[in-house]
Amino acid sequence: MLAYNVQGWGSRALEATEMIFKTDSSICVVTEVGELCNKFSIPHFHTFYQKRTNAKDGVIVTVSKHLKATRIEINIENTVIVDNVGLSEQIRIIGIYWPHCQDRNLKDLEAFITENTILTGDFNAAAEECASPSTDARDRHIDLIFTNLTDLTAETFEIGTSDHWPMAMRKLLQGFWIKELDLEGHNVDSWYRKYTRFLAALKKRVTRWRNKDKYRPSLPPYSIGMLKDIRQVRNKYYTERKLKNDMYIEEYRTALRTMNKYVQKEIRKYKSDRWCTFLSQIQEAHDIRGNAFWSHLSKIYKPKSLPISKLATSSGIISNHKDITSTLYNYYKEQANEPGIDDKNPHDKYINKEFLQINEAIGKQTNVMLEPVSSTELTKS
Repeated sequence: MLAYNVQGWGSRALEATEMIFKTDSSICVVTEVGELCNKFSIPHFHTFYQKRTNAKDGVIVTVSKHLKATRIEINIENTVIVDNVGLSEQIRIIGIYWPHCQDRNLKDLEAFITENTILTGDFNAAAEECASPSTDARDRHIDLIFTNLTDLTAETFEIGTSDHWPMAMRKLLQGFWIKELDLEGHNVDSWYRKYTRFLAALKKRVTRWRNKDKYRPSLPPYSIGMLKDIRQVRNKYYTERKLKNDMYIEEYRTALRTMNKYVQKEIRKYKSDRWCTFLSQIQEAHDIRGNAFWSHLSKIYKPKSLPISKLATSSGIISNHKDITSTLYNYYKEQANEPGIDDKNPHDKYINKEFLQINEAIGKQTNVMLEPVSSTELTKS
């Protein structure tokens, strides 16, 4: 946990954010945030703010999003109370800023102090008898941390542009490993081997592996390698162009154009081969209803979506998805209908004449029995 009086959130928001990530703090109490507290939010953190007494006051408690934080409503200015779940035990954080102009009594917070509570903030009161470290540039003890938790330590960092030093509190988990080092007789190699094994076991215990059901078509490795090479050449080309080095600009530009043409050709060829392979497999499957075909397309395209955005017809271009679906349905429905004979078409006339001759010849032979055959049976044979 980090506690820091920023003396104006607008001017030191980035500095406070950097301190939070450097100290690896999951919770941060920021006091004296001022008027610009809502202009900047810390990435991956929930923010809880309490109104101020004047333009310079205000308190913010930020909690990492991997923790479950619940705010306790309280009608006290410059005070924020947040319960945090997700650590080794539930902890209540009370962030407070006590300006000189505010008349208040700490007994008002007694009802909110639970078993595991941390009370921290800027009290604007020197309290060296509380054994608190120096927390501002004038060597005064005004930023304090009170807690009823055990195995905790507080440390003051003499960094930052504010005249208050930030404080960090940590749980002494490393104390166990210090004792282990003593038990090993200061054999660092043996201690380090145990420590790394512990970290590996901890990672295996907390890591959750999940299978992804999504089908994502990918390019072959050689195409991905060529794309990486193109990116390197492109970066070199932009660098030389920025430096105005005419000697290499034309060389990189020519290489980049040649490589782009080649890799695009290879990708088109790869996609064409994949599509031909798929169609041949569909034909070999003898699937009457086309289940294999549509199940494959459902992995490529999202449900209820079309693979095309526009459709060109004789009457114009259609962009509405419902109109495209209706047009395609009517078109393929007509294709599936039984073909008719056009008397004006000489080709149809010839086929019809040949059919009548064959039918007449078969009709004269009474001992020949014929049964209708579907196109699917012809394909299978």
